[in-house]
Amino acid sequence: MDPSAKAEYDKLKKRHGQLMKKQETLLRVTLYLLLNLAENTQVEQKMRNRGLLPHLMTLLDRDSQELLILVVSFLKKLSIFVENKNDMASEGVMKKLVKLIPCENEILMNVTLRLLLNLSFDVGLRLEMVKVGLLPKFVALLNSDKHHKAVLCILYHLSMDEKSRAIFVYTDCIQMLSS
Repeated sequence: MDPSAKAEYDKLKKRHGQLMKKQETLLRVTLYLLLNLAENTQVEQKMRNRGLLPHLMTLLDRDSQELLILVVSFLKKLSIFVENKNDMASEGVMKKLVKLIPCENEILMNVTLRLLLNLSFDVGLRLEMVKVGLLPKFVALLNSDKHHKAVLCILYHLSMDEKSRAIFVYTDCIQMLSS
């Protein structure tokens, strides 16, 4: 690669990074505004009708911790309603959330676990949690004082299904809870 082409490439790469940073900031501000507007359930319903959920699901692929906290918080708020929960399931929410457990950011971890707790009330989504490999990750989080309660509730919901119960045998969950 000739030096002028490399210089041009480096310049474009730097410019791309700057634009991505600006875009992340704009998305964060926009989502914060929408999250506050969604306090009104009628406005929240209009957002759903306008197709906001697929856009939120796409944003789960981003790397910005601050943006992910807002997206997962928004999804947690939306997950209260059955229609939104069903849309999340059809969009493959578990496959996107599995990469967030565990994570270094305690706030993101907490809000993700609370979203998963909301979603764990659905039988199909509980089975999907087990299918994508979240059960061993939940068991590993049992030792965390900050997340113990949420993880315990999720594990309880998972244990309600006959198919999921059999997988508990292959984890240290029973030993951890009995000691």
